[in-house]
Amino acid sequence: NGIDYKVTVPGVESEGDLAEKVNAEIQERVDALTARAQQDWEDYREVFFATGGTQGQWDEREMDVIVDYEIKSQSENAVSFTVDFGEAWVTAAQERYCYNLDLAENRDITR
Repeated sequence: NGIDYKVTVPGVESEGDLAEKVNAEIQERVDALTARAQQDWEDYREVFFATGGTQGQWDEREMDVIVDYEIKSQSENAVSFTVDFGEAWVTAAQERYCYNLDLAENRDITR
């Protein structure tokens, strides 16, 4: 349908409920981003045709939705990483979330 989803969802492993909580939050953000991108695509499509765009022109359009992460530091007891959400097509949008987790204490350090 013109949208290319490139999704790499990071996962945190640790004892206790911290990993489950963080992984659920990341997945929720991924799901929200892809739903928003799909809606943006449909809204743009509607306006495109309403303003005289042709099917042939529309078929040349594409959107990239990218979810990626980067480990900033990691030890046996702690991990710091970022998760980036991006949408690129007519305009570019990006959101970044930072996680600093104390795995030994099973808690968020900062976010």
